[in-house]
Amino acid sequence: MPRRLRIHERGAFYHVTSRGNNKEQVFFSDEDYSTYTFLMKKYSLKYCTEIHAYALMPNHIHLLARVDSMPLQKFMQGLQQSYAQIFNKRYDRVGHVFQGRYNAHLISNEQYLLQVFKYIHLNPVRAGLADDPKTYRWSSLNDYTAADKNSFIETGFMKKLLIEYGISLNKADFSLIPDLAPEELQELPQKAGPANREIAAIAEKNRPTLIELAGAIEDLTGISLKAIKTSAKDRATVLARYLFIYGACRLCGFRVVDTAQFLDKNIVSVSIALNKMDEQIKEDSALKKMAQELTGNFKNR
Repeated sequence: MPRRLRIHERGAFYHVTSRGNNKEQVFFSDEDYSTYTFLMKKYSLKYCTEIHAYALMPNHIHLLARVDSMPLQKFMQGLQQSYAQIFNKRYDRVGHVFQGRYNAHLISNEQYLLQVFKYIHLNPVRAGLADDPKTYRWSSLNDYTAADKNSFIETGFMKKLLIEYGISLNKADFSLIPDLAPEELQELPQKAGPANREIAAIAEKNRPTLIELAGAIEDLTGISLKAIKTSAKDRATVLARYLFIYGACRLCGFRVVDTAQFLDKNIVSVSIALNKMDEQIKEDSALKKMAQELTGNFKNR
């Protein structure tokens, strides 16, 4: 059977995985991990391939890569073949190091992109290699949380996207990104799709509009959208405003930037309000109940 044609789409993101032959280890020492990261940097520069995230596990690797004019295949061939030659020479062995061809899934929307980003960085925790993803040495998470001028990881795009969804990497609060099961990540078919957009709204047919959400908030609190949009500081209006922001971003999936524009507020103030609600709703059972009632209200409108 002929090999399936690799899809190349300029500007697209790919979730790349590759496993050791017969599921054997491909990294035995810090030197091995360092060699692979050095080669990632070398070939990403050579083939104009951006690396936005990675996790190197003892017997497999995960990459979040974005291609330009050169196909992903060029980058991966250079990386995998060079590492295999060094590995075999270092351990006086012959034969394949990696099992078959690498897997690459085209990422066609922002939600999937965030889920892959989360999945990659939590992989060491799931495997029992670390209790905290920030403590695992051989992933890109620390490139996001520490300022390293020598890093080859492209962090700008994902930082911007995370901010738009109100997610703080300083807290490594991945709980705000929905989970995607490992089998879904591994078995999604490689298919053509739109190139990743710099700015894209989540399109869900059954999602209420922000106007409908405001109506549900008014039913619940008696506070109108007009009042929510003001700068009023009284307790009832602030609560209604925070519920609206929480409902828009967490229950309906709107971005922080979209919610801020709708309310005529700046992104920072909306993001702060959202983070406060995230914390308060965990501890305040009455507030949690209001959020549940809100969900029921706009589903029934």
